[in-house]
Formats: sequence, C-alpha cells, structure tokens
Amino acid sequence: MNALIAESSGVAVKPGLRQTIEAVRFATEGLPSEDGANAQAIGKHLKLDKSAARRRLLAAVSEGFVKNLETRRGQPGRYQLTGQKIEIAEMLPPPESLPPCHRTGKGQAIEMHSGCAAGGTVTRHEEYEERAAIREFDGGHSRAEAEVAAWQETVGEMPEFLRRTA
Repeated sequence: MNALIAESSGVAVKPGLRQTIEAVRFATEGLPSEDGANAQAIGKHLKLDKSAARRRLLAAVSEGFVKNLETRRGQPGRYQLTGQKIEIAEMLPPPESLPPCHRTGKGQAIEMHSGCAAGGTVTRHEEYEERAAIREFDGGHSRAEAEVAAWQETVGEMPEFLRRTA
C-alpha cells in the first residue's frame, strides 16, 4: 500500500523512471567519466525505440536523476547519472509500530480507528461518533437514524433524547 500511495502522491519514483535510471547505469558502465550514453544505446537496453527512450530520458533529467552532457544544440544527447539516490518513501507506518487498540465497551478489539493512531484507548463516545458518521455518510441514513443505530450498537440502551428522534 505504501508504494501505491507514495506514487500517487508524487513522492515515489515511477517504475518507468526507475527502469530508465537502471538503463543509463547499464549503458554507461565502462565509459569514461566525461562521456555518456546516447538515447539509442539506452533505448536498446529498455527495448524501446530512440524517440521513446529520449522521452524517458528527458523525464529522468527533469527529475534530477540523469544529466545530459551534450551542451551543443542539435547534437545527440550524451546521458549520465547524476548520483542522486532513489529514496524509498514510507507513507504509512508499519502496523507493528502502532500502539495496541482496546475497546472499552463490550465486544472485540477495534483494529483500525483514528483513536488508535493517536495512541490511546477508544472510548465508547469515540466509537459511537465514528459509527454514526459511517452510517450517515457511507450508509445514506439520516443523522437521527444513524445516531440511534450507532448508540444501540455501541452502548445498548438508548437515552430519552434519542428515543424521541427515532
């Protein structure tokens, strides 16, 4: 899930860009440090034509992973890695690092809850509020119907003010 969230938020390096960086690394292996590989050599490694490889190289240049050593206009590019490292973006903490969650009412433990991430015990009131909101917004119930159902689910006996709205 981390990779999906990181990529969609623009934090992670996309697979195509990662392949292009690896292709540049492979194509420039053994070349002098002042020389770079052309788009055709990199495209051969990627199994792409020269123009598709060039588009990928331009994206890698704009991200800062690859540089074009050729400064003369109209000349074929000579591409080389910049040395910038690909960082693995961890968007979500590992589950084992989260504190355990316990429900104070009857029933089983709640696995995922906003109160757990804050590092505490889920109170009946928090559980009630969350269940009412889920029923109202996701279930399409009116606020009154959602509160009644959530109260019965979490506490059991309904207070007088809720009985009047049911």
